[in-house]
Formats: sequence, C-alpha cells, structure tokens
Amino acid sequence: LTGPTPRAPWMSPGVDAPGGTAPPARVVGPRELARHASVEDCWVAINGRVYDVTDFLREHPGGKRALLQAAGEDATTAFVALHSPRAYKMLAAREPIAAFDRDLAEGPEAAPETAAAAPPLGNLADGAAAQGALEGACPAR
Repeated sequence: LTGPTPRAPWMSPGVDAPGGTAPPARVVGPRELARHASVEDCWVAINGRVYDVTDFLREHPGGKRALLQAAGEDATTAFVALHSPRAYKMLAAREPIAAFDRDLAEGPEAAPETAAAAPPLGNLADGAAAQGALEGACPAR
C-alpha cells in the first residue's frame, strides 16, 4: 500500500474509538504479523493496532474466508471500506495485542552492520590485553 492509510471518522492516533485505549506497549512489524496467518493463529492489523482474531473466525459475519484473506496483513483499507459503524464498535471492544509499525526493521538481517565491531575483551584482569583490544577498536587520534 502507498499513501496515507484511510481512517474511519473516529480513528485517530492513540485512540481506537471514543473512550478507547492507549496504544499497546508491544510493537509488531510486517514480518512478525505475517507469521500469524492461519486458522490456528490469525492476526490482522487495523489502524496501527494488531488484533488476534483467531477466536472470531467462525463468528465473522463475512465468513472466516474473508478474515483469512487479510490474515497476517495490514487490513485497515479493507476494514474501513467494508464495515459499518457496528463493526467499528465490535473492534473497539477487542483489546489489541500490539501496535503495528509497517516500517519496523525485524530480525538479525535488519540490524545495521558494523564494520569495526569491538573485539571481545576477554579477561579484563590482563590489563595489557584489554588495553590492546580497546586501542584496536578505537579510531586513531
């Protein structure tokens, strides 16, 4: 998706619905969200919040197939386009399990590479060895 995410009239940063809740402390990115896309474990992101909807699959008025098509993804656009105010109230009654950040870097391959990582200092009791390791890790003056 590109461009701003559409929002229902009541959706604003930090609020899920009138009288809603503050954002969850846990943050999930696209890779983690995508791991939860099955009948046994179904998460969707809506308006920056992640919801576990596994227990709602059978009850979803549009059928479980509709939810499974959005499983593991940011479903905000579809949710806003397809749902009535009643659905917004139902969503607001659910507790989000995490906040969603589509730009979150995840996993070891996402960590920035450091060309000059400091070597392990080993036994600091050996002052000369520790000093040599530190000098090798620090740029010359």
